[in-house]
Amino acid sequence: MSTNEYNDRQAEWKKREEERTVKLGEARSRVTGNIKKTDDLRVRIDKFETMSFKPSADLKNGDSIRITIEKV
Repeated sequence: MSTNEYNDRQAEWKKREEERTVKLGEARSRVTGNIKKTDDLRVRIDKFETMSFKPSADLKNGDSIRITIEKV
């Protein structure tokens, strides 16, 4: 398989994946303390559901963040 064929298949796969993704909601906020990328960040939704993840970069007090929830 040539590089062009591979790139074409990757682009087609990405396009199909984006078509299946539906944006459900978005939350914006500011960080209230310093968070390292090795720390767990927890987000509570409607007092019932809690999600946790590790941020991809260090966050400092006052940084703006946006969390997008998508159905895939």
